[in-house]
Amino acid sequence: MQKFTIFTIIFSFAVILVMAELIINDYLETQTSGYQNLQTSAINNKVFEKDDEKIEPEKEEKKQIVWTINDGLFAEAGISNVNAKKVDFNEKLFQLIDLVGVNNETSAKFNVFYNDSFAITINEFKMDSESGAIELYDFINREANNKAGIAINEDNSFGDASFYINNRDKKDAASLVVKIRNQIFAFEYKHSYHPMVKKVLEIM
Repeated sequence: MQKFTIFTIIFSFAVILVMAELIINDYLETQTSGYQNLQTSAINNKVFEKDDEKIEPEKEEKKQIVWTINDGLFAEAGISNVNAKKVDFNEKLFQLIDLVGVNNETSAKFNVFYNDSFAITINEFKMDSESGAIELYDFINREANNKAGIAINEDNSFGDASFYINNRDKKDAASLVVKIRNQIFAFEYKHSYHPMVKKVLEIM
C-alpha cells in the first residue's frame, strides 16, 4: 500500500511537470507569434508610408548663360551712355539668312542704344566647341554669298576671322560677322557707328 502511494505521488508529479511544460511552451509560441506579427505589421506600415510619400521630381538646374554683349563691355571699351537690350531672335540673321534648324546652339540678339538712340544690332552665338563656331561661320558666309545682290568681303580684320556682307539694298548699313574662339558675333549698324564697333571688337 505504501509503495502504491509513493508511485502514485511520483506519477502525479510527473504528469504535472509535463502539463506545465506544455502550457509554458504553448504560451511562449503564442507570445513569439504575436511579436513576429507586430514586427511584420510595423515593417509593412513603413513600406506603405514610404510608398505614400510624395516624391518630388528632381529639378533641372538651369544653365546660367553669361552673355558677352552687355553694357559693361562697352564701358570697358571706353564707351558710355550705352544700353544693350536683349530682344527676341526670330532666327533670321540680318533679315536675310535663315538659321531655323541650323545648329546655332545658344544664341541671343541685342539692340544697342547709344545716348538713347538706336545704334547697333548684335547677334551672339555661343557654340560648344570652336569647330562648331567654324561650321556656323562658314554656313553664314556660304548662305549670304548665294543671295542675289550680296557681295562678301573677307577682310579678317577682327577676331579669328571676319567678313562683311555688302547688301545693295542696305547701302547705308554694314553687316559684319566675326568669329572669336567658340563664338560668332554678327553686327549690323549704320556706317557712322563703325568706330564704336571697332573699339568693342578690339577688347573682345
